Amino acid sequence: MQLKKSKTYKEQVEILRNKGLKIQNSGNVISFLNHVNYYRFSGYFLPFISKTDKKFHDGTSFEQLENIYHFDSELRKLIMGTIDEIEIYLKSQISYYHSQKYDAEGYTDSANYNSKHNHNAFLQRVSTCWKFRQVRMEGSRFCEVNSAYISGLVGMPDKLFVGFGGKL
Repeated sequence: MQLKKSKTYKEQVEILRNKGLKIQNSGNVISFLNHVNYYRFSGYFLPFISKTDKKFHDGTSFEQLENIYHFDSELRKLIMGTIDEIEIYLKSQISYYHSQKYDAEGYTDSANYNSKHNHNAFLQRVSTCWKFRQVRMEGSRFCEVNSAYISGLVGMPDKLFVGFGGKL
């Protein structure tokens, strides 16, 4: 498979025009593509392109697609903010339950987890996070993410499984 040659912003605007997209101001399109990029933006074309000739439906304008992109972006921000709140709440509830049932250091006992839990890998990650904290690197993304997972235990019947976003 041969890769497509890189195109300048002006060439990308011409490609859009040749596909029938109405463009009132090339400068606005170039500025937008500079921030978003053609490939990401092209996902918003799909409902507006004919499957037969691969051209935009009559009357489709850049401004319409740009508005859809911005709406999608704002919706994504709202959803992600809500997901973040739900995640924090669930982690808090599960962490509280686990600490009440198994004590504050119950996470160190492999008997408190189900068979899918790789306790050695888990304790190694906990240890790594504590080492980072000791050298005042608390802002490390690794520790932020993994210490959140340490307290964010996912409940399974009477045992618990800890996830790290990867295989344990």
